[in-house]
Amino acid sequence: MKLLLLLLLSLSPTYGQILDISAANREFDYVDQKNGVGNSCGPASLLNSFGAGTERWQKAYLQIPGSSDRARIASVIKSWGLQPSTTFTNRSRWQQRGGVNFEDLAAMAEDMRKIHWTLPKVKSELFFSPPGTESVGQLKLAHKRLSKSFDKGMPPILSVRRFVLRKGIWQSVHGHFVVLTAMPSKLNRGETSFPVTLVDPVGAKSFVGTVTIADSRTSLPCLILNCPTNPVGKTAVQSGERHALGLAGAIGAW
Repeated sequence: MKLLLLLLLSLSPTYGQILDISAANREFDYVDQKNGVGNSCGPASLLNSFGAGTERWQKAYLQIPGSSDRARIASVIKSWGLQPSTTFTNRSRWQQRGGVNFEDLAAMAEDMRKIHWTLPKVKSELFFSPPGTESVGQLKLAHKRLSKSFDKGMPPILSVRRFVLRKGIWQSVHGHFVVLTAMPSKLNRGETSFPVTLVDPVGAKSFVGTVTIADSRTSLPCLILNCPTNPVGKTAVQSGERHALGLAGAIGAW
């Protein structure tokens, strides 16, 4: 992870943007959801966000019972994932096959941060724009929210979705959660993208990507996370279909 950040810092000036904001705990051993139970990208990303944060977020992480990825993920699910859903009646926030949705993960994050009284409130934001419009405003909003979360010590959790163009309509076919680990502190006037690094809980792997606007030509309803090497959701794409990875929203401290 440290080598990846150093490489990006040396390359990013070529594009005029330096990744000068990064997760505080660069020595953190990221949690691998493959060691967990069921569909656990949400709980694993919660652990990764807290564990990679500043010291007080790390203290909250260390209060989660368990000496292994599996045990810690199970603790998060037991403590906060099995609470009643905030969006669906007669079901829990987390389901073994379906995982957890965006609103319920945000609620889990807010409950989890309360185990350490000094932590700021955790909030959520969606990055969607009206159909047929460019999402420059959403890009500025995303940059503001994400950088603010880093300022408060919490690497933000990103909600990403694989979209496919079917019958002329962009449809979401797969949802996932990852943790943002580095980004530039500034977004200058006229810029339509910014570089990022992230950690995917599947394999606890690091990826390099770019958050960019979805213009009127692509017509995707949210921001785009251009990360070609990340395979998330690609198995749900049929042969010949146009597809893109969307940045649907984020959970963080702002």
